[in-house]
Amino acid sequence: MRSDEEQLIIGDQCGECELREVGDKCHKEDVYESLFCDRETNQIDINENAYLVCDTRKTQLIRKLCSQGETFINGACAVPLKRYRRQGTAGSGRVGDSCSFNTDCLTMLSDVFKLQGMFCSTGMCTCLSNFVAIQGYCYLKKNPGESGCQYSEQCSAVWPESRCEKSRCECPEDVNGVPYIQSKTRDGVICILRSGEDGDPVPKCPLPEYDDDLLSMPVSQLRNPAMTDPDDDTIAMGQHINPLQFCTSTSTDYKKFVANGGGACVYSDDPESTSGVSIADIYDCVTAVSMTEVKEAMDGVYDVHPNADGICCPNRAFTCIQPKHEADTSSAAATGVRPRWWFNAVTGTCEQFMWDPWDDSEMQSPNNFKTREHCESYCRDTCKRGSPQYTNAMTINDAEPVNTCQSVGTCLQNYECSTVGSMQFCCPNIASICSNAGGRPLEPIRSTHYDPGYSIKRYFRSNSIFLLF
Repeated sequence: MRSDEEQLIIGDQCGECELREVGDKCHKEDVYESLFCDRETNQIDINENAYLVCDTRKTQLIRKLCSQGETFINGACAVPLKRYRRQGTAGSGRVGDSCSFNTDCLTMLSDVFKLQGMFCSTGMCTCLSNFVAIQGYCYLKKNPGESGCQYSEQCSAVWPESRCEKSRCECPEDVNGVPYIQSKTRDGVICILRSGEDGDPVPKCPLPEYDDDLLSMPVSQLRNPAMTDPDDDTIAMGQHINPLQFCTSTSTDYKKFVANGGGACVYSDDPESTSGVSIADIYDCVTAVSMTEVKEAMDGVYDVHPNADGICCPNRAFTCIQPKHEADTSSAAATGVRPRWWFNAVTGTCEQFMWDPWDDSEMQSPNNFKTREHCESYCRDTCKRGSPQYTNAMTINDAEPVNTCQSVGTCLQNYECSTVGSMQFCCPNIASICSNAGGRPLEPIRSTHYDPGYSIKRYFRSNSIFLLF
């Protein structure tokens, strides 16, 4: 049996060599073609749009995907100059093969698994946007917590570094030892860090994504404009209002402000008032089991409400219309500046930019992704603008998107049936988006075209601490 993978030939019998696989030990940043054994033919084949690379932190091989339309050639992802059609009959074309009709592209993997995610686009067999190409076939992308996956690529195409374990997509393991946990929102399950580092117990919003050196960077969690001055002696210790806004996921009063997480995500700049502005349509109450540690750590200074079980984070639709927070390229390069991706809601595409995670001159934008694939799955594979129509539920977190509409008549007023990949969402129509409400179902109509919006209190200068907010 040959062990030198570089000498094997596509089409060789599987038993003639040992293939490198995900999880194999490695010690340097080499990259390899993603070869596999086709069990139906018992021959070696190649996954043209993927490659193996060494994760030097875990010292094991991981599989990464090239961008759509690219193949792994000569050690890098690139757009091939020519494509040659493999030999086969109609319906046998795989991803990247030339085609004239949809029937030229593969629709059946076996008698068990029927693949409906491939179509003929500009003369090439291509996966629908909510499918991912794996070993030449299209498999449905799977969200964290969703069952039915066969390959980790189905999971990592939605959330980077997530994996398929026992036919279920699991969140990435950790960042610098801080574990990821799953949290359910009405747009699906997301992955959040259980806490920060160095004794910071507060769970983190999913975006911007964290790197090993970013666990103490400014967060995108909703700041609380009703926060109190920690040096105000007239307020008893424990009664101060925290600058970070916590929430109770079971609360259904979306206009009542309850300090320190006793209610839903509600905006208020008056610590004495219980009347607030509903923002539950643009901020999710992201639940986290680690809120118990948060309450213990803050007890006596900020008494977090006993019912609080989450943090207020920008939801998917709100995240995807936010501007990028780009590094200042006119000054000397700051330490830690790195490339990231953001979704341009005007063009409907993901674009790369340079990001300074330590720039606190303004709020960090959640529209910030490590990879283009994550940016596309999070923002492109949903309604173009605004949140979809959701099912009725006891609480907002229990609702789910309506994704099986058939016509305009099956959607509520101000929504229209829109095709997104292989799904049919009820998305806000143009009239609703361009109205005073701006496509927000819970937004009160403004009384003037010159509405100034709501101010955000930035900080208090304390004798002992400088509280940014």
